[in-house]
Amino acid sequence: ELLDTGVFAENRYFDVFVEYAKADATDILLRIEVANRGPDAATLHLLPHLWFRNTWWMAPDAPRPILRAGKPHKNAAVVEAQHPEIGNYWLYCEGAGELLFTENETNKQRLWGQPNEAAYVKDGIND
Repeated sequence: ELLDTGVFAENRYFDVFVEYAKADATDILLRIEVANRGPDAATLHLLPHLWFRNTWWMAPDAPRPILRAGKPHKNAAVVEAQHPEIGNYWLYCEGAGELLFTENETNKQRLWGQPNEAAYVKDGIND
């Protein structure tokens, strides 16, 4: 049925391959490869993301995790992740462009016309 819609006409789609390799419990390598299957060059904006489950929604004063840009390392952008329970981690993004950050909070203003509790909401990257 999907093929009948024409969305794959002339193979105009991208294959995205994601591989994981684990050196130990906290050292994980992620490799993403993209293949343009179409006949023409095309741009694809790939946005891998790191997020923490919102466990603080019922307790506004609870400690929250922090994600922020760290000092670049060689040819990699760095995201520093600090979590009050599981500790600190670093995400190295080889060949990365601009890092984008937002909060894991629902956009109440857009959905229900209510004031947002955070300045940056889940869908804020598109605004």
